[in-house]
Amino acid sequence: MAVTPLTGLAEFTEVTTRDRAAVVCFCATWAALCRSITPVFERLAESPEFADTVGFYRVDIDEQRDIVRETGTRPVPVFMVFRKGIKLDESVAPDPEALRALVENASKSGSS
Repeated sequence: MAVTPLTGLAEFTEVTTRDRAAVVCFCATWAALCRSITPVFERLAESPEFADTVGFYRVDIDEQRDIVRETGTRPVPVFMVFRKGIKLDESVAPDPEALRALVENASKSGSS
């Protein structure tokens, strides 16, 4: 599964209220930390290990100000896990191992 860009608040609300866990990457193209961790996030999204339990999404903070306001996102990169409209977890500027742990935990809560 690829990382899906979220293009509006309604779409964000729809994916974060599902029964399936959603891991959302909040990044900016200008942020060096985003550029370094995004490839790790993309590899995790393509892993068959998480295909059935986790959805992977991206929010460009410069383009999706409504989502940023709704979530209070600062600074970037931030990875948030949502399920059934509830934020379950968050990691700010994670290293690859911390990001993998966040996704693994999301997978465990991923579906009923």
